[in-house]
Amino acid sequence: QMVGRLLTLAHDSSESGRLQLVTELVDLFSRQDIAMEAREQYLVNEIVDALVANAQTNVRQQLADRVAPSATAPRKLILTLAHDDIAVARPVLRSSPILTDSDLISLIATQGLDHARTIAVRDSVSEALADALVVTGDIDVMLNLAENLGAKLSPKAMSAMVQAARFAE
Repeated sequence: QMVGRLLTLAHDSSESGRLQLVTELVDLFSRQDIAMEAREQYLVNEIVDALVANAQTNVRQQLADRVAPSATAPRKLILTLAHDDIAVARPVLRSSPILTDSDLISLIATQGLDHARTIAVRDSVSEALADALVVTGDIDVMLNLAENLGAKLSPKAMSAMVQAARFAE
């Protein structure tokens, strides 16, 4: 029954059909009653990647909203969405438990200030992540970080923020 439903959705080329197909495929990863072998997981990942790569922005946004809080979403999908335009990436950057400090530090270095500003408001920001954020030199990144009660600030980050505040006056 599930395979038949997925095949029906695969033939539906509308935006809503594509979103529903991607959503159901992603949901397969979080279901406890379905044990997928590595090859099956690989194939589902490839299908999801292809669908996301060709999806309209609003479909990617809805998908990002849905998978952001999931601890079982495919890692490759989360990374793809995190590297997307900020409108798509925002929920994933803000709340995905799958993204590691290393992932986030790389995103800060490669994706621009909107991504960094969003990362600065995550519920939890480690010292290493805070250090990478202040290196951007962006006052809005630093303000977000300073207001974030979940951020652990190293002496290096504190010093950089104090310096930036002095220059901003």
